[in-house]
Amino acid sequence: MLNAKIEEKLIISRYILSKKIYGLLKESCKDNPENQEYLLSFLDIFSNHIGAGNFVIELLEAIFKNNDKITSKLNKISFHKKGELEKNESLSFLKMLYCKAKEVASNERNLIITLISQLCFNGN
Repeated sequence: MLNAKIEEKLIISRYILSKKIYGLLKESCKDNPENQEYLLSFLDIFSNHIGAGNFVIELLEAIFKNNDKITSKLNKISFHKKGELEKNESLSFLKMLYCKAKEVASNERNLIITLISQLCFNGN
């Protein structure tokens, strides 16, 4: 029982810390295209955190917000999805988001769908 309480507190502490870090990264994107571009290089890491909380999607929105230079790179960003028999399938960023949307809770799914629509609209 004691270990379960300690583990629960540890999980809560990690969640709070992650939320604060992502919030800081999000703030660093405001009116700062250089930071947006820099954070774009960590997109693979951030995408692995989708599902951990709304703050991850909010950061992704901030990275692409009002930055046509970055949005225009969407078709050049790809991710590898491991499949059966060591077969790797290359996914576009938008397709990866779509796949992640099917795996997460509905509130986060709605944020992902909104992000996809914003990226598609801005990408034209």
